Amino acid sequence: MRAKLKFLLAALTTLALGVVAVAATADEDGSSQPPGSDLSVATAIEPAAAAAIARLAEPRVAGDELPGDLAERAEDRPLFGINPELTRRAIANTTLSLYLLPGSGHVCSMLTDSGAGAALNCDSTADVAAGLSRPATVVLSTGDIAVYGLVADGIDSVTLATGVADTAAVDVEGNGYLAVVESGTALRHVAYEGPSGQVALEIVDPSAP
Repeated sequence: MRAKLKFLLAALTTLALGVVAVAATADEDGSSQPPGSDLSVATAIEPAAAAAIARLAEPRVAGDELPGDLAERAEDRPLFGINPELTRRAIANTTLSLYLLPGSGHVCSMLTDSGAGAALNCDSTADVAAGLSRPATVVLSTGDIAVYGLVADGIDSVTLATGVADTAAVDVEGNGYLAVVESGTALRHVAYEGPSGQVALEIVDPSAP
């Protein structure tokens, strides 16, 4: 179920203080154990992940490495079996970078903010391959909202739906996408044509009470 697969690794401003906090949805048995904490750390990129995500099949270069403090935190708490030695960077700009972190039966996307910290979102490899990986959101250090996620091969762009009827095309880079909208923007969904056909995946507003 989705509730067992999605979590947020710290609010960006919390990570800036050097504290790693995990906000996890409860498992089916009511346990507060962070989801994915029972999986073994991946020692290599799984074939299914590489087959669905071409960026993971590419050779790893220096720019693919997580910043040192984030790599240490991911290594100390390898939820979903993520291995910081297997990361690939999908998107990089002046202040934000999107990394892909393969794990055990899962692939995670980490958005880093040079002014604050990082946020992490994970999906099962099967969901990613099927084109059902849901978008993640986080409030940035600027107060704006980032919408990000990963998609399977063959998807060149996604459509971000906001407001009442506004839409915008967002290019996919390295199997990832990233859009930044102003605080207070009404978020609706991310849509694209993928392996499962046309999908419209709901966006959760990170600033909602």
